[in-house]
Amino acid sequence: MHPGRVAVGGVVCIVLLVTAATATPLWNVPEPGSDSATLGNGTATVSVVSTPEELTIEPGRQGGGTYYLRVPDATVNISERNGNPILTYKIDIDGLGKSRSSVHGVADLGTGQKRLSIERLSLDERELDEDGQYTATVSLILRENGEKRVLYNESMPVEVQR
Repeated sequence: MHPGRVAVGGVVCIVLLVTAATATPLWNVPEPGSDSATLGNGTATVSVVSTPEELTIEPGRQGGGTYYLRVPDATVNISERNGNPILTYKIDIDGLGKSRSSVHGVADLGTGQKRLSIERLSLDERELDEDGQYTATVSLILRENGEKRVLYNESMPVEVQR
């Protein structure tokens, strides 16, 4: 082997090793308890401040047989947090076979009073019964370290306005 090639190869190897050792890694491993901790891991102290008092399904403004379930916001108070547990605000309407939820990492919400909202649910008029009577279950669920803790779970009537 030619000594010049060995020297060039050695220099290339040294440059590659130094670059690999000092470069930013291609992945980011969060430290335990940090805001970027794995979603669902950690704990939080969460209390329910307010939940919807009534639910209605209303016709759309444009007509055309489209109705909307608008779910009022729920308010929670987050006083302590470690890691990034999951907080879910959910509504199920069994009679329609419909559900809607919003899922939040508690680290993204921070501490203090927080409003949780659910996007409106659109329904076709043909999906609705003539009597317009349904029951919904509204839930607030906290998932901490693989465990599920129900903060709120109540059934309430849903009125269809025609």
